[in-house]
Amino acid sequence: MEPQRPRRFVFTGKGQTARGRRSRVAFVALSFLTSVFVFACWFGGYSCSAQPGRMVAGQGLASVTTVAPDLSRKTAAAPDAVSGACQLVYCGKFVDAGQLAEQAGLTENPRARQLAGIIQRYEELDTRRGAAREEAFRRQLDEVARLRSLGVLDRPDRRVATMDQDGLEITSPTRDPNEPNDIPDVLAVIAKAAEFARGDQKRELLSDPFVVKVLQVTADRSAALEAEGKWLDAYTNYFYWLQAIDPNNHGYTTHAEEILERAGIAASFQDSPCESRKERFEGVDKRMLDKALDVLNMHYIRGINYGQMATKALRRCDLLAQVLVTACAKDPSLARVNSLTPPDPAKVTAWSVTLASLRDEVEQADPNFGKSGFMGLLDRVLSVNDATVELPRQALIAHFSEAALGVLDPYTVVVWPRQVQDFEKQMTNQFTGVGIEISRT
Repeated sequence: MEPQRPRRFVFTGKGQTARGRRSRVAFVALSFLTSVFVFACWFGGYSCSAQPGRMVAGQGLASVTTVAPDLSRKTAAAPDAVSGACQLVYCGKFVDAGQLAEQAGLTENPRARQLAGIIQRYEELDTRRGAAREEAFRRQLDEVARLRSLGVLDRPDRRVATMDQDGLEITSPTRDPNEPNDIPDVLAVIAKAAEFARGDQKRELLSDPFVVKVLQVTADRSAALEAEGKWLDAYTNYFYWLQAIDPNNHGYTTHAEEILERAGIAASFQDSPCESRKERFEGVDKRMLDKALDVLNMHYIRGINYGQMATKALRRCDLLAQVLVTACAKDPSLARVNSLTPPDPAKVTAWSVTLASLRDEVEQADPNFGKSGFMGLLDRVLSVNDATVELPRQALIAHFSEAALGVLDPYTVVVWPRQVQDFEKQMTNQFTGVGIEISRT
């Protein structure tokens, strides 16, 4: 039996099969929909945007146009602008924060309204503070004018710490002891005025002829006290105020630090109620510094710059000899009490020149200058000392060490043997001296 062939529909003459009929219907429908879409785009005035899922009105012919961000994008950008403004407020830039919030147009955002209120309150507070500073500045200017009219520059100052041999204060016979105003009082007023002044006001204040004269007289009178070995008086009465008036003046700051350093050196050679100068430096040896540096190399939080430490230590050694020359010249008993020979000024000059050459060597070898070079430098300083000024060896080692460690931070110090004894006494409550026992009968 012959197998049945699959049935097929074909065109025969003018007739049409079922398959041809469906194809023609689909073609006609597709053509109709395409025509409708084209005419809608042409005559309807719409164009397809480049952004997906969006139709925007066009001008004239259909084209791709640029559109403004929609509401959802504005809402997403608002928190970013508010966060940026808050960051500016955190940095103290209130004006910039207000401008950022205003430019972003965040008036409808609740957080933005809160931020605007904070900025407004700050501006009100800043206005009140500015008015108060201006008033305070004017008051200080009036006080400066009053002191100028009193002729403060024409009379000597009170010498607060000038004592005679009996410990009584000496008052200059050329001034009225009841007159309270002198140069330190004027400096205090100028310092307050400089604190309240704006940038342009401070420049105008420091260029005032009377203020310029006061600052010059201050430096001269401080130099006179320094020549007498009264470094602490020179600092408290004069250079303390100079660096307060103009803290950006590097010369004032550097010299004020030097005056304090000289005062500390002089105090180290004076007896205190708790210890004498001899007891203070008793037991000091360079091996203690060597061990202290070993501990620092193992446990200090950052790298140690031995070049800076050496430079500072050499500077202290130079000042040490200069201070002793001045102090022993003004008070000959200082050398006798401390059992030391007053340094010869000529040898002090040679000492200073040698230390300056050592500083130059350290600066040239700074990158490779380490602990061994630092301790070798101390040996060279001790040798030069024995050949020139002959300063007390223990005191020289102590000052060399303290100045060097002061470069690291204010809290890293060497505890010398005498200080260890005092610490042990405080911990054990064992003190030497006369004890009194009070009992009831």
